[in-house]
Amino acid sequence: MKKYFNFILVFALVIFAPLVFAACEKSNKNYSISISQAAHGTIETSKSEANSGETIYVTVTPDTGYALEENSLKYNATVIEDLQFTMPEENVVISANFVLRTYSVNYNVNEWTENSN
Repeated sequence: MKKYFNFILVFALVIFAPLVFAACEKSNKNYSISISQAAHGTIETSKSEANSGETIYVTVTPDTGYALEENSLKYNATVIEDLQFTMPEENVVISANFVLRTYSVNYNVNEWTENSN
C-alpha cells in the first residue's frame, strides 16, 4: 500500500508540478513598455514595465501648433482608445504622429457695412 501511495504521489508531482510552476511564472512576468518618440510632441506612460492585464495610462503632449493625429496613438499595431490600454502578454512599443494644426477663416467679401456718424 505504501509503495502504491508513493507511486501516486510521484506521478502527481511529475504531471502537475510543471503546470503549477508555469502558471506562477506567467503571472509574474513583466513586459516592457517602450516609446517611439515622434517629432513635434512627447509621449509618456504610467509605467515602463507591467504584468499582462494591468491598465497603462498614456499622456500625450503635442508641441505648440501641433495636434495628435486621429487614431495614430498605438501600441504595437493596436490603436489606443481613451489614452489607456490593457497590457498584453508581450512587450509593447508606443507610437504616435503629430500633425500641424490647421485653422480655417471664413471671410465674406460681399458684405459691406457703412458707418455714418
